[in-house]
Amino acid sequence: MVQADVGEPDQVDQLFEEINYKMGSYPSGLVNNAAVMEMMQKDIKNIDIGTLQRDLKVNTCGPFLCTKKFVEHASTSKGGTGGSIVCISSISAESAQILAYGMSKAALEAMVNGLSKNLPVNDGIRINMISPGLIDTGLASPEIMEAMSKVIPLRRPGLPEEVAKAVAFLLADESSYCSGTKLRVAGGL
Repeated sequence: MVQADVGEPDQVDQLFEEINYKMGSYPSGLVNNAAVMEMMQKDIKNIDIGTLQRDLKVNTCGPFLCTKKFVEHASTSKGGTGGSIVCISSISAESAQILAYGMSKAALEAMVNGLSKNLPVNDGIRINMISPGLIDTGLASPEIMEAMSKVIPLRRPGLPEEVAKAVAFLLADESSYCSGTKLRVAGGL
C-alpha cells in the first residue's frame, strides 16, 4: 500500500515513484477513486469557498494530476505500453443536490470526455468513468440508507463490490472498444 494526498502534485509524483519501486514498473491501469465531500449542502448560501476548494482539489485536481502522471509513463508515444484509466464520478454530477461535490464531479466528467477523444489516438490509453448512485460504504447510518433507498427504483443501495466489478470491466480487455464511456451503477436512477 502506498498513501498520498492526490491533491498535492509532489505527493502524486512520489506515489508513482513508490509504485514503480515496489512493483518494478509503472502501472498499466489507473483508478481515480479518491474523493471527499466536505458537506452535504445544496444551498449556495451555506457553502464557503474553502469547502468548494477542498472538494475540487481532491475530486477534480487529484484525478487530473494522477492521470497526467499515468500518461507520462504509459503513453505509447513515449515508449510505454498504453493502458486504461477509470474515474469514479457520481450521479451528483448531474443533479448537484450536494452542490460543491456535484460541481467537482461534473468537472471530472468534463475531463474524461475531453481526454477520451485524444488519449487513445496519441497515447494508446483509454479513459472511462463510472457514475455510482447511493453505495453502502458503511459511512451512513442504516436509517439514512433506508430512507434514501426509497427513491431508488431497485429500492436498495448499491454495494462496493458492484462498483468494483464495473471498474474491473472497464480496466479489462473486454472493454477494449470503450473510451469516454459513462457507466451508471445507480440502481435505476
